[in-house]
Amino acid sequence: LWSEAGKLVKRWKPAPTPTQALTFSPTGDILASAAGKVVTLWTPAGEKIHAFAPAATSAAALAFDKPGTDLGVALNGEIAVHRIESSLRGGRFETRRYKWPAACLTVNFSGNGRFLASGMAMAMPFSVLSDSVDYGEWKTGIRAAGLLTAIGDAFCLKAGAGLGGAFPARI
Repeated sequence: LWSEAGKLVKRWKPAPTPTQALTFSPTGDILASAAGKVVTLWTPAGEKIHAFAPAATSAAALAFDKPGTDLGVALNGEIAVHRIESSLRGGRFETRRYKWPAACLTVNFSGNGRFLASGMAMAMPFSVLSDSVDYGEWKTGIRAAGLLTAIGDAFCLKAGAGLGGAFPARI
C-alpha cells in the first residue's frame, strides 16, 4: 500500500494465492481484495474487516457502487453483489447473485447506481465463424475462410467492441 507521495505505507500478503483484483470504496475507508476464490475487506491500515465465503470460482474483478454500499464481484458464470453498508453497522452481509452462462471478466456500476454491467468472454463469435465458413462453402462451393475470418474477427469484433464501449458512455 503506497501513499499519495509514493512512499510504501504497508506491505502484507492477504492470502496464500495471488491477488487478482483490488478496489477502494468511494470514501477510501475500505479496501476490497480478491485472491483466488476469496474476497476480503480491509481497512487502509491493513486490518481485516471481513472475508466472504469462498466462491465456486476465482474472482476476476471487483467494483464498488458510487455510495459504497455494494461490492460487485465478477466470477465465472455469475456476478455476486455483496451488500457492505448495513453489515458494517452490525448487520449481516447479504449477497445477491446474477447468473450468466459465460465467464464474467469485468464488473462495474453505473454512476447513478441503477445499472450493473459486466464484460463477458466472447466465445460465441469464434464458434459461429467456423459454421459460417462451412455454410458459405456448401452454398457457393467457395471456401472463403480467410476473408470471413478477417471480416468477422478483425472488423466486426473491433467495431462491436467500440460501439459497446461508446453506447454505455452516452447513457
